[in-house]
Amino acid sequence: MDDADVAWVRPAWMAEAVQNREEAVLALQSCLDAKGWAVTVLPDASVVGDKDEDSDRFDADFAQCSGAGEPVEYTESTARQEYGRWVDVAACLRAQGRTVSEAPSEDTWVDLALKNASGTLEPGESLWLPYLEVAPTAELEKECPQPWF
Repeated sequence: MDDADVAWVRPAWMAEAVQNREEAVLALQSCLDAKGWAVTVLPDASVVGDKDEDSDRFDADFAQCSGAGEPVEYTESTARQEYGRWVDVAACLRAQGRTVSEAPSEDTWVDLALKNASGTLEPGESLWLPYLEVAPTAELEKECPQPWF
């Protein structure tokens, strides 16, 4: 049986990712509300609204509310988990009728991911990320969520 004959099954982590993202957006909205900002946090965690009156204060509040600046160690184990999730995302995108290139080998991707995390990617090197190959939409993002690490 060919892979094309097998129906794609959504992995459990995708439902968890959607829920985690929704919870993070709600928490960010609540925190910014508590700090007095008249803004709306969108599902992708971008923010619209009146934030330009004091952009330095907004940036500081946003960083605090979003947890930015908290160091997170990106390990080989994390990179391998992320690779598997991007492979799942590519399969999901294909199941939605999108054309996505084949993934590089896991070892190649992990090496590049670790270089990317440490800021040592060489010119011409880049990570394979299926969403860079399609026009994302909110509906597609909900069906095929990007992994958050």
